[in-house]
Amino acid sequence: MDPRPTLKALVRSRRTRRAFPLVRRMLRARTISPDIFSEAVDAILSLTTRLGPWVDLVEAAYERIPKRHRHKARFDLMIFRSARGDHQGILHLKSRHYRGEFAL
Repeated sequence: MDPRPTLKALVRSRRTRRAFPLVRRMLRARTISPDIFSEAVDAILSLTTRLGPWVDLVEAAYERIPKRHRHKARFDLMIFRSARGDHQGILHLKSRHYRGEFAL
């Protein structure tokens, strides 16, 4: 069963006590798709401002996304790092071809 429709409903209704265990389960999966990662990060950013407890889980989940699909989840991780104020981490993720005057 796909947990995403349930998670979306929980986020809409601001039910953090039910949403957070679901997010944890999604991020702890052995392999994770970029779509699931995106939904989980969106739920975290929508429901809390305390991101500290989520850092290790989100970073570990990103590492478990297959390398050929990480480019799809990179922007979500950049948003998460931005919300934490980790500007060096954002610059580490930016694409190599953005090197001009208007680069990140």
